[in-house]
Amino acid sequence: MHLWGSRTLAAGMLLLAGLGLSSPADAVGTGNPTISAPTPTAALYDGYTGPFVVDFDDAPVGTYDYVVLEVPAVGDPAPVTSVQHYDNNGTGLDPQLRVTALDPGSYRFQISDADTGTHAASVDFTVRSGSAPTCSLVVPTRVRVHAPLQKVTGKLNSTCAALHTATADWKVTRGGRTYDYFRFDGNASDTWSLYDGDPVGAYTVVPLSARSSDFTDVPQNKPTVVARRDSRLALGGSRSGSSVTLRTTLTVYSASTNVFRAWADKYVAVSYRTCSTCTWHHYRTLKTDAQGHASYRFTASSSREYRVDASGTSQAWEPIPKYKRL
Repeated sequence: MHLWGSRTLAAGMLLLAGLGLSSPADAVGTGNPTISAPTPTAALYDGYTGPFVVDFDDAPVGTYDYVVLEVPAVGDPAPVTSVQHYDNNGTGLDPQLRVTALDPGSYRFQISDADTGTHAASVDFTVRSGSAPTCSLVVPTRVRVHAPLQKVTGKLNSTCAALHTATADWKVTRGGRTYDYFRFDGNASDTWSLYDGDPVGAYTVVPLSARSSDFTDVPQNKPTVVARRDSRLALGGSRSGSSVTLRTTLTVYSASTNVFRAWADKYVAVSYRTCSTCTWHHYRTLKTDAQGHASYRFTASSSREYRVDASGTSQAWEPIPKYKRL
């Protein structure tokens, strides 16, 4: 998990953002409010609701009305949302205002004081058709648990940078419980601490928030990671003339002992092929003993490539197949 460290101030700003506000300043003035987001060139998509970030540092205290107008190619702008109100009480908090979802089109957001309408600001913007590109957290779909603690690495895809994503956060959940977080604030990667005592199965990585540099919400993905115990195969053997012996060992990771132990009474499939591009043929199914061992002696006059593999369970992944030419 990425430690916030110098993000103490940012954490406070996120708390204010959760209340629909941002950073404080001296907000008693005689001028106009200013709109810092969205910008006229911001990439906004079907269903956009905001935030519309307004700076009241130089504006008088009082009630302000805000509305979104549709700007047609010909004719006058017309309201597409109801008029809403914001009380600027002079505390210097920049509100992050929202409206009902907007269809694709050209719009104008405008805000003015309710008393005189003389302290005002507006910004024209465009809502594009289609779904917004997604800032995706890239994580492995499968994790093989093989140690008391594993760091599962997550990285942001290239779309995050294209969307000018400044911050992005996800939480790792299973069964209604949160196990860890992925947090990005200028860092290229972050990790989830997965302990071998944590439950095996599917974990859902739930998006919490992502904002661009102009405070626009950035859509996020919701990946799933399946964690199970690791298992391993070993394959050895020998040839003496036409007599061939194959020996294999199967082990599975134990969370109670933190080591790989014998996987007894497990079936191992033996296959062979006669050339590197030839089709594999099933040859024999072996069963491991109490030590996880299985062996088979047979006759083969020519050299072949042999493969052993085994199936997994809901608790443990299947082992990676092993190969040997004899």
